[in-house]
Order: sequence, then C-alpha cells, then structure tokens
Amino acid sequence: MKTKLIFVAVSSLFGLMSAFEGIASTIIFLLLLFGLWVIKKINPKFIVILLLFYTLYFMIGYFTISTSHSTLSPLQTQFFIQFTDEINIDGDRFKAIVVNVEKKEKLVLTYKIPTQIVKKELENKLLIENICPVTGNLQTPAVPRNQNAFNYKDYLMQKQIYWELQITNWDFSNCKQSSYSLLDRIKILRLKGISQIERNFPKELSPLAAALIFGTRELLSEETLTAYQRLGVIHLISISGLHVALLINFIFYLGIKLGAVREKLSKILIFCLPVYAIVTGATPSVNRAVIMAMLILIFTNHFSLKLTSIDGLSISLLFLITINPYVIYHIGFQLSFIVTLALLLSTSILSTYTSSVGKMALISYISQVSALPFLLYYFFEIPLLSIMANFIFIPLFSFIFLPGVLLLFLIQFISTDGFHFLAFFLTLLADHSNCLAEYISEFSWTRFITGRPSNPLIFFYIGSIIFSFILWEKEQRLRLHLLFPWLVLFVQLLLPFVNSEGEVTFIDVGQGDSILIKLPNNQGNYLIDTGGKIPFKVPDWKQRKNSFDVGKDVLIPFLKAKGISQLDLLILTHGDMDHIGSSLVLLKEVKVKKILLPSTMVKSPLEKEIVKEANKLNIEVLYVSEGVNWEVRRNKFMIISPPHHFIGERNEGSIVIYSKIGGKKWLFTGDLGIEGERSILKKFPNLKVDVLKVGHHGSRNSTYEAFIKQIKPKYSIISVGEKNGFGHPHMEVLKILEEEGSKIIRTDNSGGISYYFEGERGTFSSVLP
Repeated sequence: MKTKLIFVAVSSLFGLMSAFEGIASTIIFLLLLFGLWVIKKINPKFIVILLLFYTLYFMIGYFTISTSHSTLSPLQTQFFIQFTDEINIDGDRFKAIVVNVEKKEKLVLTYKIPTQIVKKELENKLLIENICPVTGNLQTPAVPRNQNAFNYKDYLMQKQIYWELQITNWDFSNCKQSSYSLLDRIKILRLKGISQIERNFPKELSPLAAALIFGTRELLSEETLTAYQRLGVIHLISISGLHVALLINFIFYLGIKLGAVREKLSKILIFCLPVYAIVTGATPSVNRAVIMAMLILIFTNHFSLKLTSIDGLSISLLFLITINPYVIYHIGFQLSFIVTLALLLSTSILSTYTSSVGKMALISYISQVSALPFLLYYFFEIPLLSIMANFIFIPLFSFIFLPGVLLLFLIQFISTDGFHFLAFFLTLLADHSNCLAEYISEFSWTRFITGRPSNPLIFFYIGSIIFSFILWEKEQRLRLHLLFPWLVLFVQLLLPFVNSEGEVTFIDVGQGDSILIKLPNNQGNYLIDTGGKIPFKVPDWKQRKNSFDVGKDVLIPFLKAKGISQLDLLILTHGDMDHIGSSLVLLKEVKVKKILLPSTMVKSPLEKEIVKEANKLNIEVLYVSEGVNWEVRRNKFMIISPPHHFIGERNEGSIVIYSKIGGKKWLFTGDLGIEGERSILKKFPNLKVDVLKVGHHGSRNSTYEAFIKQIKPKYSIISVGEKNGFGHPHMEVLKILEEEGSKIIRTDNSGGISYYFEGERGTFSSVLP
C-alpha cells in the first residue's frame, strides 16, 4: 500500500470497461472495492475518490461511444483526402490511412495499382501531407465471418475509422502539398529513414533493422514473424519498453563517459523521448515506456521527488486512456501494462535471486504467466519454449542487434568500409538467427494449442495468477501455489472430455467447402474438406508478400480457437483446389490421424502431393468408396458414393457421406453433380435427410428437382463465396429448394453456420444475423 495511484488507474479502467462492455464490469469493480474495504481497510474517503474516477471515466467512455460514428454519406464518391501517415505498397495493392479534408474523418484508402509504371511512381512519391482529389466508393469494413475470427470492423472503429475508401480514379498530378507541421516533419524523417534502410542495407538485414530502429514490421517476411511469435519472443522485434530502457541506459552510460552531467542528459532525454516515440511508430507499448521514463526523470530532477515506477505506470495508463479510450482493446497496450505491472509488483521476489541466470528465468516466467490469459484469448496457444528462447534471443537482440543496427545506420553516413564490414557481420548473424527461429518453430511440440478460454475461465485465470503471486510474495519460496494458473489450464483442457455438446459447423472459407464435425465428450474431430484459394498466375510486380490464404488466415485460426490440435479424420471429398487446397498448410499445423480420399482411378496433382506429404508425416491414407461406415455411440456415418475405382468426371467422384448426428439425418455431398445424384437415388430410393449440404455450391449442374423431391431436406446449407464470380448459387437451384419447403442457409449471407447438439436435440446458429 505504498502507492494508491494504481487503484485510481484501475478504477478509471473499470469505468471505461463498464461503459463499453456493460454491467459485468461494474459488478466486478464493486466486488473489488468491497474487497479493498474489508481486507485492506482502505479509508472510506479514498473509496469515494475511486468511485469518482470510476464515474468520470464511465462518462468519458459513454461520450466516446456516442460520438463514434461517421459523418460521411455512404453515397459520396468524390473526396479530397490528405495523407497523414505512412503508406503500404504490397504487390499491386496500395493502402494508407488518410483524412477526409472536408469532414476531418479518417479513412482506410485502398487502391489497385494498374501498371508497374504507376507502382514505381507511387514508390518514389512522398505523399505525406499531400491533398489529393480522388473518386471512389465507401465500403463498410469487413466483419468476422467465423467464430473467434479477427474483427476488422471493430479494430478500425477503435481507431475512429468507419469506412474503407476504394479508389476508382486517381490522378497524381492533381495532388498538392500542404504545409508541414513539426509532427509531419518527424513522420517524414521516419519514412525517409525506413526508405534509407531499404536502399542501403543488405536485404537480409533491412527488415530487422527497420523493425528495431523505426518500429515497422512491414519488411519482415511472414515466415520470420510467425517463427518468433511461436517461440514467444515476438516482443523483441517490436519496439517496446525493453528497447526504450536500453536506449536510455546507453545514452546515460555514453554521456557520462564523455563527461556530460546527469541533469543535462535528463533534460535532453525529456525532450527527445517524445520524438523517439513518434519515430518508432508511437505504439501503446512505446508510449507507455516513454511516458513512464519522462515522468520519473521530471520528478527526480525538477521536483526532488521520487516517483515510484508503479506511480509512473498508473499515470501513463490514465494519460493514454484519456487520449484514446479505445486503446484498452489494443493487445500491445494490454500486454505492456499487465506484464510491466506484474514485474514491478514482483520486485521483492526478484530481489531474492542473486544469480543473473536465475533472475532472467524468473522474469521470463513472471512475464509469461501474467500474459497467459491474453495469449490464450488472442492466439489460442502457449509457446512452450518461451523461457528458453528468451535466454537465447534477449541477449542477442538487446546487446548485439539493437545497438548494432543503430550504429550501422549512423555509420552509413560516415564510412563506407566500416558500414560494409559491420553490415556483413550483422547480416550473417541475423540470417542465422532467423533460420534458427524458423527451424525450431516448425516443430509442433514448440507450441501447445489450448483454444480460446470462455469469459468465466478468463476470470479464473486472472484470479489464480493474482492469488499465486500474493502467496509467492509472502513466502518468498517456490511452493505449490505456483501451480494455480496451470490448474486452471488443466481444467480448460479437461472440459472437452466432459462437455456433452457437439457441433457441426460449415466454416465460411469463401468459394469452397470446409465442414467441422466435433463429437461430444471429445469422441472425435472430423474435417470434411479444407477450402482453398484457386491460384492465378500474375506478373512479379503484382505478387503480394502477405497474400490472403484460406488455410493460414481462416481454417487454422478457427481450429486453434476451438482447441483442436488433432483431427481424427480429414475427409477430402475430391481433388478440386477449392475443397482441398489448404490441406498442405493444415498438415503442417494440426496433427491428423487419418486421411480419407475418394477411390477414383484418376488422381489430381494436388491429391498426389497431399498423399506424398502424408507419407512423410506417417499419416494413414485410405481410398474409400460406397459401403464404408462407422459409428461413434449414437452418431453414425456411411459413405454412399463414389463406387469403387470410380472413372469419370472429378465432381461426380466426390465422397458423399450420409450420417446421423445430433438427432438429424445429414447428407454431405462435396461437389456431386446431377449424374451422381441420380446414381444415389437408384441405389437408395427411400433416402430421406434433414440437412443437405447442397452439392457444388448451388451450381446449376447439381441439385436437380427429382433428387430434392425424393430426399425432402428440411434444411439446405450452401457453402459459397460472397459475390463470387461463378453466379453461385443458381436461381433455379434456389427455386427448387424453396418449392420443396427447405430452409436455405448460405455462408455468403450468414457466415459460418453451426448446429450445436446435445443428445438428439440441437439448434442452428450463424455468425452473421
């Protein structure tokens, strides 16, 4: 109880959360107040102060919500826009955050670059603070189309951006330069610095240098970023509190060695730190560290008062949530504050360890445990090698890469020979570091998939961590109470085995198919098809570094959020790309026990490649045909097509599964066409189903009238891409289904579609209303 500012900050935080999230946050806050009053015996006057701050920030939050809307007309097509920040050019895509001059409203601008010449012109043009007349259409930002998916619309709304502006006509010659402010000049300095690194640094080193000096990860390859994230050291590639602290210590050390007075150095730092924050991208973690450092320097040198680090942390939190209340949803803000607070509160524990190795291990452990609920909520997995990886990479980044690239950036203006010598050494080291990270992260055992915990579990995680640390601080020894957070994790892992609810989910993978069947009590996880993007050959200049991939961006996150690290069956209905194109990505990320492929005489090249990869991974591959069946308690599955060694058109050779799941009869048809449907009717004239997975995305070549009249589906699910170019589903197919009284549910309209069941009863739900 040495400081009370932390309670003020937490109360203010709960005020915002109550405004944004509702009554649950209010109840938790009141319970915390009651606990402080009973356990800590806090003065009632201070309780009143906390209530006042809670109310003040509740009102700030309420005001923020009431003003969070666009003032632009959705029909507007002519705009004057001003570039105020860095732009991103990836292949033929130009993207930037701009300001609409008339309404002073931020927009996400996207532009499809028409030619390579135009791309070169854009790359060489310094657009910041340019005002340009453009023609375009306002589009609502994308909403999540599957459970637990990233909400891009909310993400932009938290930045007070409500529209995407898709440019249709842009004449660069009409752009005019406006006057530069001091902030603009700092931003231009940053952009020029990044450009300088791209031009002069070796291509293997420039991404790392740009990340460590200017806080941009745009140049880093996706493989490298993924590798460091899996190892739990991604924070080292982002400018964070660690980098700010190292920079301050380095300046003090160098300045004092050169004879500078500490007070003067402090004044220089107080002036330079805000500039540094802007130059490095002004992320919440950098802002937090900069504000804390400035506060401590100001109070120490100008007020002769010692401001504790926790006080500095509390004031910086209040400052940031006042400037932008929505910052509380930023994962960098959350992790930065919670990990910093945990370490500051654990100083008495850390002080008992004299060994630097032991202290570093303890810091890594405290950081990981305190961040555990956030890691599970956002990433659905735990990096198992985090502590060990920190031992390797923290010294490497802190004492070699960070000072090395800073020195290299300065040397390039002084000595060519010195630049090339240091660049060679750092490039060699960076290349080995990236290769090591990518190699280790490829092993599945380096990460443990847990799934996204429910809100009650998050509450128990936070409570167990706090309780564990309180007991640890009192006893100063390693005890069983350190296991409390991991016991909650054990409960989370145990829940699927005791959960009697199952599900059938049609994942929205765009123009393709992917269906998850999750049986109750963890009796089986089946995936029918994986979806996949049909590749089109484009010129090199159009190729994007971070192009969208159904497997990586949709399917894998969906399965991880469900806590699925293993599939009992991967059923690949036929060899088309839009059904099995993401299989190779899936096999690298999720363990698969068995793969079922159709028993056909002709195999597609992709099927052969999947079988080859499966053999490398010792996955059993079975070629199945009609007559294969299995049963898991009350859930039955029977393959009714194709015939053994089928010869014919690929779609007609799709694996067709008739099943009884959750009290309903299902027919999963792949891309089965009319000929295949006729064949099934001949073999099974009495076939009736409750739920039909409509064949071939509702194509006119499937789902003919006699077939629907015979099977009489109560529900018809159509997996189809939004605004697809194939005209799916066809109006004739929809008419046939409607006339039979079948309820049609489409992924292009409803997003992911799920049937949750317990025993013989269940209900349908969709992600989009």
